[in-house]
Amino acid sequence: ATKHGQTRKIARFVADAISDLGYQAECRDLAEDFAIDSLDDYAALVLAAPVYSGKHAGSAKRFVQRHGSRLNQILCAFLSVGMFAATSAEGQRTAEEQARSFIDETSWNPAVVQAIGGAFRYSGFSRLWRWLIRMAERLFKKELQRLHWPSLTTDHEFTDWEGLQCFVQQLCTEITDRESNSAHSLQR
Repeated sequence: ATKHGQTRKIARFVADAISDLGYQAECRDLAEDFAIDSLDDYAALVLAAPVYSGKHAGSAKRFVQRHGSRLNQILCAFLSVGMFAATSAEGQRTAEEQARSFIDETSWNPAVVQAIGGAFRYSGFSRLWRWLIRMAERLFKKELQRLHWPSLTTDHEFTDWEGLQCFVQQLCTEITDRESNSAHSLQR
């Protein structure tokens, strides 16, 4: 689920990086392809969900509620995508609280929960929204400066791609460890 494309871009990056490490991976958009009937063929799952107005996309919540029992049986990671994750320490705490709130609301227990920076696409807003954004920037200038926010009147990408690559490498190491432990248990 993505409005401006950054969560899709992140999900594709993760799927491609997993594939580059020798694993089979696919990227699915829950808003367009909600009809995922079963997760039985999946050894692991990474769910990337954008945050809008403090809440995660509804399609992500419905997906977790629909597949919760299976999700709690396989290795899962949750990427909470929003702008707060890339700002000040206070903003990062807010992003982590938003991610934790999603986990609590859905009773899901992913092995990894990570808040990551998304993007702000000023150029993608309508003229009315751009005007409102300019007014908000003027009204909240001091607060935005305190939070170390960049200008709201230009496009910004906040995603830490190197950090995301490290996340993928750690996830694939965990998959390998689980597979070898499972194979070792079967050989006993």
